[in-house]
Amino acid sequence: MIHVEPVFDLVRRVAERHDRLEVAVPVVIPVIIDADSAVPTAMAALCDVAGGWFYDCDADENLEPIYNPDLSGEVVIALQTALSVESGPNVRTLLIDRDGDSYLARFAELESSDSGSEAERRMLRLARAFLRPELTQHDLVVITYREEGMDLRFRKGAWSLVVDQLGELSLGSLRTLVVLAEGYEGVNVGIHCQYGRGFDYAHIAGELLVRNPEQNLAKRAAQFASLGSPLVLFLGAGFSQSSELPMGNSLRDQSIKTILGLGSDSLSASDELARQFLQSERDHLIGVESTQSQAEFVRLLTFERVMRVEKRLYPALPTLQSLLRRESEVLDSPGRAARSLRQMVASPKRLVVFTVNLDRLVEHDVADLVRVFATEAEFEEAPQYISRYLRGEEEMVPIVKLHGTLADFASCVVSDDATLVGVSEPKRNAIRAAVGSPGSKTNWVYVGASMRDLDLSPVFNSTEFLEGVTEYWAMPHVIRTISDLESSRSPFWAKDVGDTTLQDHLITETADAFLNALASRW
Repeated sequence: MIHVEPVFDLVRRVAERHDRLEVAVPVVIPVIIDADSAVPTAMAALCDVAGGWFYDCDADENLEPIYNPDLSGEVVIALQTALSVESGPNVRTLLIDRDGDSYLARFAELESSDSGSEAERRMLRLARAFLRPELTQHDLVVITYREEGMDLRFRKGAWSLVVDQLGELSLGSLRTLVVLAEGYEGVNVGIHCQYGRGFDYAHIAGELLVRNPEQNLAKRAAQFASLGSPLVLFLGAGFSQSSELPMGNSLRDQSIKTILGLGSDSLSASDELARQFLQSERDHLIGVESTQSQAEFVRLLTFERVMRVEKRLYPALPTLQSLLRRESEVLDSPGRAARSLRQMVASPKRLVVFTVNLDRLVEHDVADLVRVFATEAEFEEAPQYISRYLRGEEEMVPIVKLHGTLADFASCVVSDDATLVGVSEPKRNAIRAAVGSPGSKTNWVYVGASMRDLDLSPVFNSTEFLEGVTEYWAMPHVIRTISDLESSRSPFWAKDVGDTTLQDHLITETADAFLNALASRW
């Protein structure tokens, strides 16, 4: 069944932006869709109504020269810059050949356009869309292309054309250019979500994803840095991604491969691995698992659930051993998110860090500036220490590792046998110590956190917690487990002035971009 509301919501947003635009250069609106999206059909209808031009690059079959006496040289340069692939085993140099007022896009290394791969022909079709005279003859243009078959270099090049090259060009009558990119695997964070170069909207699996304008990042970073009260950061797997440590689902998939004996080089997709795991465990489902549909089980399957089985079959925990080895390779040269947070730790401003990550990216190299709480014995002291720190009686920044640390495997909460029990009372009290009151709330920012941690959900959904915090989520785009929280938060947000919707509480940027912006103002 097609959910039409998200489709029409997207069309409405585009139409409203188009109607109020009065600009010298066109506004480019990048949109990611999946193969099942009805957005192209709806956008084609919008173009019909508005007198615009809708163009599907895959409809271009002949790759013959295009007559365009008004083609700008800037467009030619933009195409050749973005769509040439200058690295890797197969270098491809895009050339725009001119014969009078006709233009032909081709790759210098190929004998003819027809001799290229399907991916190369797709790149040429994309280039040809911007050679066409219709591009500059309408004030609204929608162009759609597909990433299917393109390798990473081609996908990056096509996206660079959209987000790097087109925004500064004057293109005749064009005011609004919407580019629909049918993502090879939906949204690729590394390509489609980088600061200042990300999508505006995405229609994936029937849902509309909206990213806030890039100016929102500076606004929020300045707000948090100027607070008189402490800031709490809650770090999830997305924080460690820029340091090239595997994230939650990656670890989950690695563990599934171990359990099923598939080998680490298996190319099975993540969802397929989850389905295979379900089949292997069909006689061992407990609680709500026994009533879940296959799709729901796959969506909600966590690393902790899989580790229950790995721990039973392989007590030495090979997945954690692998993570420990990988951690040792990146601790001294981590990604931007970790470097930015270490910079913040060195500041006199008050900061409390909670994390469910097992790695030591935060505390490495700043051991004399932080107080780490990771084991049950350490957690006995955590609530009192955090309270004293927030009163200014302690100086070392609290790093609260709710699921333990790779420095001590015994501390790691790596099976849902543990998470289903819930956090221990000392851990719960440590969280409470960093919660304000209805009249003096504490700002909590979840960085790259999926909010799927079963042990923490009762705490984070309690009235006591929600009345004492103002929550924000820093992540490239919203995910289902975050959007599902809106209904429980809305009554509390309604009491505040201003930020009353989930979108208001989102910082739709990567951990790298968010923490870099925050550290520069901290």
